[in-house]
Parts: sequence; C-alpha cells; structure tokens
Amino acid sequence: MAVKVCLDAGHYGKYNRSPAVSSYYESDMTWKLHNYLKKELEAFGIGVVTTRTNQNTDRALYERGAASKGCNLFISVHSNAVGNGVNENVDYPVAYVLLNGSSTDIGLKLAKVVESVMGTAQSGRTATRQGTNGEYYGVLRGANAVGTPGIILEHSFHTNTRATKWLSSEKSSDLFMKCRYLDEITGNRGVVFATGTPISNSMVEMYSVQRYLQYDTLARNGLQHFDSWASTFGETVTALEIAPELEVHKQIQGEIR
Repeated sequence: MAVKVCLDAGHYGKYNRSPAVSSYYESDMTWKLHNYLKKELEAFGIGVVTTRTNQNTDRALYERGAASKGCNLFISVHSNAVGNGVNENVDYPVAYVLLNGSSTDIGLKLAKVVESVMGTAQSGRTATRQGTNGEYYGVLRGANAVGTPGIILEHSFHTNTRATKWLSSEKSSDLFMKCRYLDEITGNRGVVFATGTPISNSMVEMYSVQRYLQYDTLARNGLQHFDSWASTFGETVTALEIAPELEVHKQIQGEIR
C-alpha cells in the first residue's frame, strides 16, 4: 500500500512576526516549507495531501487534523516562540506528539533531523500536552479522531536570531538538505566546494562550510552544534577594531578567532 502524508501549514495569512528578524512571519515560512516538503515527498513516490488550498485561507484546527483521514502521518509545520521578545538562549526543535504514543518514534526522528539540518544549539525532542478533551492541540485532536498518527513539528524558535535567519534563508536550507542526501548515497564522497575565498567575515563561515562538507565527522565528535565547535577550535579574546583608515575605533570583547 502506498504511503500517504498529510501536510499542514501551521498558520494562514500574515501571522506570528518574529521579534528577532522583522521580515519573518511564521505563516510565510510554514507555507513555503510545506510546499517544499510536498514536492520532495512526491519525488520519492509518497502521496501527499494538504490542508489548505492557499496561504490566505483559514480552516478550523480540528478540521485540518481530520483531513488526514486515510493517511499514514499528519504533520503540522511550525516555528516556536519564547514570550514576545528576543531570546538567544533557546534553540531546539520539538515534535508535539499524540498522548497515545502512536507518533512518538517518528516525531523524535523528525525532531532529530531538524536538529541536524538546522544545526540548533540544543537537541531535538518530543513533548505532549494534555487538554480537557484529550489532546490540547486541535489539529492533533482531529488527526487522532480519524486514527492518524499526528505531529506538530516546531522548527526551533523564531525568537532566536540565528534560527530565524536560517529559516528565512531558503537557499541555505535547500543546499544543506541536498548535501546530506548526496552524502548518504555516496558515502560522504558526493560534494565538492570550489572557491578561493570561503572565509571572509567570521568563524561562523568556517563552521558553515565544514557543516556542509563534513557533517558526519562533526556529529561523530559531538561538534555538530556551533557552540561546541567554537569552544573546541576557537578562543574568546579582547581585541582592537581597526578601521580601514587605520583609526582605532573601540575594543571588541568576546571575539572568537
């Protein structure tokens, strides 16, 4: 029997603007990402149904979950938030799964994939939330009612600047996913970058290049997250910032080199 997945773009219209990156709306990201996932899943022969016909159409939460009837999995795509302001300390994906445990295993796997692809600071995880009528979230309640394992997949937090910039960059996410796929089918011998100037501004660029080309090596050594990588290969120093005119502007504390 063919596998079928129901994809749900978490919000409609212009909703949930990021306090960290003003151009980011969760509704824009979830609409683009669920369309991208649909295209990629269908390329692998997986059937896909979606809960909306366009980004501006609202639909009841329970109804969206129930639209997954006959599917093997329901995924509602989201990004998370901590309060109303910027919070740079929280950066992890979480899959909210069904209370009955039917989606826990696949939820954890997907959260770990998002952790790997996004390079989040903290580990991917699962969570449940009990409501007065069983599942707290309406989409999961609807999916559960029609017998579909359901997940709300939070792609880290749009209150975190790094995570939000990553989610806003379609090219970087697409490139990394393609690199990971080529690594898997070629035994890590399928990707070559050719450039004379890979590093121009900061060590983050060095980390990014290594993450594209040597992700499995980083993961084996526990260095797939930037914080652990930087603490291993960099040092925090206090330095003078020199302008192009050779004038000393100010001291910069916390530079990593």
